[in-house]
Amino acid sequence: MDIYLTGGRIDHGHHEGKAKQALHEAVEMDRAIGRAGLLTSTHDTLSVVTADHSHVFSFGGYTHRGNTIFGLSPMLSDVDQKPFTAILYGNGPGYKIVNGGRENISTTKYALWIALCMNGAI
Repeated sequence: MDIYLTGGRIDHGHHEGKAKQALHEAVEMDRAIGRAGLLTSTHDTLSVVTADHSHVFSFGGYTHRGNTIFGLSPMLSDVDQKPFTAILYGNGPGYKIVNGGRENISTTKYALWIALCMNGAI
């Protein structure tokens, strides 16, 4: 028997700059792989787990211990005095320039901040 598992919904979250959705889908993918392992035998089943590509996605910044990774840091950037997130995408739809600087994400509905603006991403 063959079983194929793919994490396409993870990718949907990343393309929209929705880290929480992407991470939730990654956990669900892990659960599906575990369940498939319980329902099949390694002696007669080929399991193939795939994803079509990855995204530049990192955890960093200086948020305090216990602060949610999905929200804003409780402190401001020392560069532009604006809030920032603990999760950062390397590229994608969340990069915005307002009046010559980055958008103040505490005053708007935001996608996670993006380090690099790419053509067609804004």
